[in-house]
Amino acid sequence: MLDDFKKSTCLIKLAAAAFLVFGCSGNEPIKKEFSDTRVILRVGDKTLTMADLDRKYDGIDFSGPDKEFETKKEYVEQNLQRFLQLRGAIEAGITAEMDSQAQNYYLLRKLYYEDVTSKIEVTERDIRDFFEKYGGEVQFGLIAVRDSVLADSLYGLLENGADFGELAREYTLIEIGKKRGGSFGYVRYGQYDSDLQGRAYDLKEREYTKPFRTLGGWNIMILYDRIKHSEADLDESLKNYEGWTSAYLQQEKTKEYQNRMLSDYGFEPDWDLLDSLIVMVDSVKRGKLKDSLPFSSLYLTVMVLDDELLNRNIIRFHDGGIMIRSFISRIESFPPGKAPDLEDRFFMENMFEDMALRYVLPDLAVKKGLDTLQSFREESAHYVENSLIQKFNEKLFSEMPSASDGDLREYHSRHQENFIKPDQVRVSAISVKTEKEASDLLMKLKAGANFIALASKYSTDKKTGSIGGDLGFFTVKRFTEIYQAAEGMGIGDLGGPVAMYGNYWIFKVTARIAGQPKTFEMSRPDVQSAYWNERRTEAIRTWVESRIANGDYFMDIEILRNENYPKPAVPETEINETKENK
Repeated sequence: MLDDFKKSTCLIKLAAAAFLVFGCSGNEPIKKEFSDTRVILRVGDKTLTMADLDRKYDGIDFSGPDKEFETKKEYVEQNLQRFLQLRGAIEAGITAEMDSQAQNYYLLRKLYYEDVTSKIEVTERDIRDFFEKYGGEVQFGLIAVRDSVLADSLYGLLENGADFGELAREYTLIEIGKKRGGSFGYVRYGQYDSDLQGRAYDLKEREYTKPFRTLGGWNIMILYDRIKHSEADLDESLKNYEGWTSAYLQQEKTKEYQNRMLSDYGFEPDWDLLDSLIVMVDSVKRGKLKDSLPFSSLYLTVMVLDDELLNRNIIRFHDGGIMIRSFISRIESFPPGKAPDLEDRFFMENMFEDMALRYVLPDLAVKKGLDTLQSFREESAHYVENSLIQKFNEKLFSEMPSASDGDLREYHSRHQENFIKPDQVRVSAISVKTEKEASDLLMKLKAGANFIALASKYSTDKKTGSIGGDLGFFTVKRFTEIYQAAEGMGIGDLGGPVAMYGNYWIFKVTARIAGQPKTFEMSRPDVQSAYWNERRTEAIRTWVESRIANGDYFMDIEILRNENYPKPAVPETEINETKENK
């Protein structure tokens, strides 16, 4: 259910396109002239020249000639393997081509760079504005339900004094929330869907929202706590906030850009046509007395409509539109049981907008000629080559003999050190904002106070406080500070205060599990995965080495050595002797 929550709150409206802009410049770089055509590597018609290498490492400041030589040598050797695999794929008759989804991916990267990201400059004022609004980490609680009637009812209970955590445990559809009073722990902005999580930053501590709608249903949110929001926190993580601010600005500018493009194209859903479809498929549904399906959209198929209706545009643009048959294809792409309700106007608005953007943006990129850029052609060719290599490797893997149970057991025996259950500790903990608060609570516990009662009442971490502070079993990789503080302590011992996640924690050790080797049966899935990964790597390495042994290629690494190693200095005596001889 948590996965459903993440998917539903990522907004259908071209989530893929919005994703492309982050971390992907997609730009057409300013071309430098790299004219050294000496060939370092050739396999068939694939070559790597000094110009290619100069372009690859342009602007890189190496620590010295040794480091530069080794780095470039490794790159050449990687390309040797790549070129050999490409030739092997062609010899095996394997073909590949760039599909429309991949083409749109690269087109949208360039479109967003040209029209959005290249125009964004993050200033110090931008960073501070972002930090003031969305800085630090929040701990919010969420009650997520399917319908507005239940949401309104729960809101009424909250208004009359009901406990948010108790309602979340009973009613929320998100499994993690059932266990933890709706809390997701401390998260920074952007770790969940920003349109949902962003609401938490508008709340005061212990304040909750009125019911609001997302694609996943109806929600009520509460703010439990906010930490790491001081000037010192900003200064400590300034570089990170520069990146987060840039991502935020890209996200906001991308939304503005998408809306502007939809307007420019004349995006307009035909709601009357949708209403007609609803009436039509409802009549089909009423005829199904048995095996009735939940939503009318499941009855919307090309079989129940004639060609004239299928070819009508349910989404209109100034020039053309998107036909009903495409709309049906989109409906049919939803997994069984996830089909949308045609009468859910909120959902359908987002779906129509998503479909429109999937049409508008690639079309705009082509009209701008972005598909003619040299960088786009290079990326397209690289994608096709990667597809060829992947298919060729899959062919190699398919020819590998199957593994017996004995093979797996023998692998487990040889790599026992990789299949270990590490030491684990279990503690109950209470989180508070100041070290003094933590020390005061620790004194109460030492005087005999009930730990569960104090955790429930005082802990700022509602995720664990609602269950008596129990953190469960964990290794040193999780809750590292508490784990290290608990080393050497006995069961029942109290510890802290420990600074962690911006708060101060006190804890009680409740159990320990000593690390021990996993038996074969316990680690069978991990053994299978590791075994086949090793076998696949070995299969590729063996094939490449056999082709290298055949010598059907040209490679001159010494060009790199001559380029990057200074010539030996000539002794002064030799220079003088040369002059005298002349």
